[in-house]
Amino acid sequence: MKRKIDVSAAILLIVAAAFLAFAAACFFMRGLIPEKTKIDEVKEVIDQLYVGEYDMAELEEYAAAAMVDALGDRWSYYLTEEYLQQYLQDSNNEYYGIGITVQQIDDVITVQAVERDSPAALAGILPGGQLQAVDGQSVEGMDTTEVKNLVQAGIAEGEVVLSILENGVVNEYTLSGDIIQVDPVRYEMMDGVGYIKVKNFDARSAEQLINACMKLIEQGADGLVFDLRFNPGGQLDELLPALDYLLPEGDLFISKVKGGEMEAERSDARCVEMPMAVLVNAESYSAAEFFAAALQEYNWATVVGEQTTGKGYAQRTIMLTDGGAVHISAKEYFTPNGISLADKGITPDIQVDIEEEPWTLLYYDMLLPEEDPQLQAALEIFK
Repeated sequence: MKRKIDVSAAILLIVAAAFLAFAAACFFMRGLIPEKTKIDEVKEVIDQLYVGEYDMAELEEYAAAAMVDALGDRWSYYLTEEYLQQYLQDSNNEYYGIGITVQQIDDVITVQAVERDSPAALAGILPGGQLQAVDGQSVEGMDTTEVKNLVQAGIAEGEVVLSILENGVVNEYTLSGDIIQVDPVRYEMMDGVGYIKVKNFDARSAEQLINACMKLIEQGADGLVFDLRFNPGGQLDELLPALDYLLPEGDLFISKVKGGEMEAERSDARCVEMPMAVLVNAESYSAAEFFAAALQEYNWATVVGEQTTGKGYAQRTIMLTDGGAVHISAKEYFTPNGISLADKGITPDIQVDIEEEPWTLLYYDMLLPEEDPQLQAALEIFK
């Protein structure tokens, strides 16, 4: 005999099966379709309800910058496309301009330095001249920033005309902009001691630092002083060759990436064995203070000056699809002895503070060596 199926029960079975299938699909799809983030929700609210005008690209720039800033890490930041290009130029120790540095002395805009092989140098401009006008506009009463903006505006138009008072005569120079390569290292002999000023550890710094050491040693230097004051640091690829050249065999740089193990970069046995000193101040950080710390830990140099900033993270610059970038702390680093410099820096072997007025002159590279108490304290070591 055939069994009869209750219609109501069949309908219930079909509905239950459909519900289970729907629930299973939702559960499966939940892993494939990400839930909305708060940023997505805020964007929807703006898109659907905001009655004013707005630029979504600009909102995204602010949101990206805020996200990185909220990390609370002063070494991590967001770079717009414009600032990224400037950052890359700075890292290459180059800029677009005419190759002069000006400084305001007694309300007079004075040519302080001229970069070698620059348009200014090729035109015959020398340090010491007094800038009178830019494109016929007097610079009297202007500060250095206003003058720089005026020069950049002229370059953007193709050429800029500078009127400079030199030896009692006003000379005019017509200049076009070019890529100017800046030397990060300069050196000279001081009282039989080799003095090496390292502005940063960006492009070409290792090569120039090593070359400076070799030249000074050839000239008979009794020791070396490395001036790293106001040095903001730079690239690991430049720091390590410089340390490797100076230091004996052993650990140079210990680092750790997120979720990784400790790794050590090592120096070979070749080294420079002679008395050394390193000058630092509160504006020495990153590769600069690490350089000083490494030489200090190896008992290879006496550190003179002030407590350094204290940085213990290395950064990577990650390019974004829109042309911007995120410069983010991606590596912890430690000295050869395994010490982190984060938030404490290094303590000089010889503490020498400096007053506000000479500090300002030193910042602008205008302080005479004999009036520099930190430099003089370093030179005393060799006597």
